[in-house]
Amino acid sequence: MNAPFTVVVVVFHRIEPLRRLLTGIAACAPDGRPRLVVVNLEDDPEVRSVATAFGATIVTATDRGYAAAVNRGVEEVDTEVVVFSSDDLEINPRSLRRLVATVAGGIADVAVPQILDLYGREQASVRSLPTPARIFMEWAATGDRPLTRGRRIQKWRRPQRIETIDAFDAALVAVRTDVLRIHPLPEEYFLYWEELDWCYRLHAAGRRCVLVPDAVVRHAGGRDDVRADKQRLLARNAVRCVYRTQGRNAAARAWPIVMLWQLRLLVVDGLRALLGRENRVPARVAGVAAAFGAWREFIDPELHEVAA
Repeated sequence: MNAPFTVVVVVFHRIEPLRRLLTGIAACAPDGRPRLVVVNLEDDPEVRSVATAFGATIVTATDRGYAAAVNRGVEEVDTEVVVFSSDDLEINPRSLRRLVATVAGGIADVAVPQILDLYGREQASVRSLPTPARIFMEWAATGDRPLTRGRRIQKWRRPQRIETIDAFDAALVAVRTDVLRIHPLPEEYFLYWEELDWCYRLHAAGRRCVLVPDAVVRHAGGRDDVRADKQRLLARNAVRCVYRTQGRNAAARAWPIVMLWQLRLLVVDGLRALLGRENRVPARVAGVAAAFGAWREFIDPELHEVAA
């Protein structure tokens, strides 16, 4: 099925990754090149030049976060299926078409690919809904690398066929446009955990989300991308997500679990630094500090009225 679709790419000053991504998207021809919408954060002239060369519709936006940029880009979409993406991916046309066909053919409302890092290693594509119990199991108590087989830990799962999932990493997502307009991405996070908030609401609305394992993208981010600003957002937004989806009491239960998660990361990376490996301790300290301060997320509701 060669259904028409639009790709919305959110770009933040990353020129060469953008060029590689748009080259992969453009290679969908001769089956029919998709329409391109590039959300150019902070009106970068180099981004505008690259996007123009690929025939994209360019939307200029202030940097209010990934979700806000996607929602702005979707305003320009007139196809039944939209694919939204960050700018640090590499994708082949077959995978892109596979995701679109899954949605256009009525198999699912939302389809996501298997994600690899730039070295070809699998990253977590399947996630759990953000309840306090699942945050404990998936984030605080377990690492990124699988120790056992089975379905108990969602982030360790690697489906071999199309399979319904509760939540996912949203580096690249194919979705029915009407679904995304009814359930826009939440804009209260800036970055990280907005996709789990969105998945929670999709699940509650009975929308079917699937992982398509033979659709593969490569992502420059992932577990090896450890920065202080990222750790602060991950820790804070975990509590924010539980508050927004399940209320104050659930967020209060999640808070010490998020603290435990960030402390585990600090201890593990502290030991690695002692063994002469990369020193990630300052970033982990920032995560612990942000987790400690996240009690404000369930005490002060005004924090959730505007984006970060």
